[in-house]
Amino acid sequence: MSDILEQLYNHCDPLTPAQPKDYTDLSEVRGGDTFIHTFCEELKRSRSRVHTLFTGHSGCGKSSELKKLEFELDTDAPQHSHSRYFPVYIDAAEYVDIFDASTEEILLAVVTEIAAQFRDKAQIELKNTTLANLMSGVVEIARSVKPSKATLDLKLIKLELGLNRADPSIRKKVREHLIPRTTTLLDEINALFIEARTRLREKTDANGNQVYHDFILILDNLEKIQTLGGRAQGEASYRALFIEGGQQFIRLNCHAIFTVPLSLARAAGKELMQLYGNEPIVLSNVKVEERGSYKRWDAGRNALRALLAERCHPYTVEQCMDKDALDELLTYSGGHVRQFLNFVRRSTLYTDAAPIPLDAMQRAISQAVPSYSVGVADATWEMLAALELSDDQEWDTSDETKRDLMEGLFVLEYVNGDRKQNFLNKSMPWYAVHPIVRALNPFQDAVKVLRKVSPA
Repeated sequence: MSDILEQLYNHCDPLTPAQPKDYTDLSEVRGGDTFIHTFCEELKRSRSRVHTLFTGHSGCGKSSELKKLEFELDTDAPQHSHSRYFPVYIDAAEYVDIFDASTEEILLAVVTEIAAQFRDKAQIELKNTTLANLMSGVVEIARSVKPSKATLDLKLIKLELGLNRADPSIRKKVREHLIPRTTTLLDEINALFIEARTRLREKTDANGNQVYHDFILILDNLEKIQTLGGRAQGEASYRALFIEGGQQFIRLNCHAIFTVPLSLARAAGKELMQLYGNEPIVLSNVKVEERGSYKRWDAGRNALRALLAERCHPYTVEQCMDKDALDELLTYSGGHVRQFLNFVRRSTLYTDAAPIPLDAMQRAISQAVPSYSVGVADATWEMLAALELSDDQEWDTSDETKRDLMEGLFVLEYVNGDRKQNFLNKSMPWYAVHPIVRALNPFQDAVKVLRKVSPA
């Protein structure tokens, strides 16, 4: 049965978004709006450009949702009735150093990817002499060569740029070259969009029908950028990118999706709404326990079991994993999809045969303990204990320290999803200490101390 273990190891890569054939719709058990449905409905109704912010815990499954949306947009038989769109998916992490990034580099990614994907997927060669000249100058700096009079064809730029791997001094020179030309760059990008849209709408099928209505930019992994333009790492850089620099994004004259950090959405949701025109859409974790009681919530657990079944196919879940190992996995992942997949993958390393036994799963889960226990201050345990003992499981997201604990997955966000409540309250987010943290002695000691100080 070693082939089962090999399949699980490779099909449960936590850093690889699910392909459409492996996709599992978890929207019902996440408790929030269906992201794909909401976005497609907005496309159908909007007469202007739709700019959508998408967020959630790192590893909650945003990229898988975006990959599914990419497939949904570019099929001639969509699940959600809408015109066909040409998606341009961009992984920002392929273009920028997340610890030394700039908005200008992101705009370069837009240019290079739209030119490359239109050429490779739609057989459309985009040309813009002004933009090509500007990009040629960037490439010359990146390659550290003397300026030339030659104009680099847009279709070759992706092969020439590698700023995420370039020396910091090179990136600095590129920024110095682009910053005074940002307005020109944006104007020419929008001119390129007009050309792209016009050429795209000219494409017809065998019956002479228009194939595509428009194109859509999907800018994924922007939320991973930690440092922008010399700002402090974390929220100062988040604000610089999405709020102070947001004018550059909203000037992009096309439908677009931008992924933003959950901590920024919780700290500055109103500002983001004012700037982009929409509240960020939040992809919450899968609820696997009832709010407050920790009673098993079977709907969420069954949905994650279905996700595992997709990764097990053609084998059954029972062939792949013992029941008690699965229960442990469902409990200690906390409904966080990346950790769920990571625990499955690592558990295959601690057994020689399937189904994966309980002790192998426990060894896999225990590998996460140091990240939740090493270097944690007493005040942090006290803060987490206070959440544990609260009646409402609410979390003050205006507090930066508490947002940091969310970023570190010490605290997980869920959406109530309680259909017994009114339509407003059932959509309120709530928070729980990560189940691994709840099992650690320092946390339990902090709970005992807090109970003595504040008896019920």
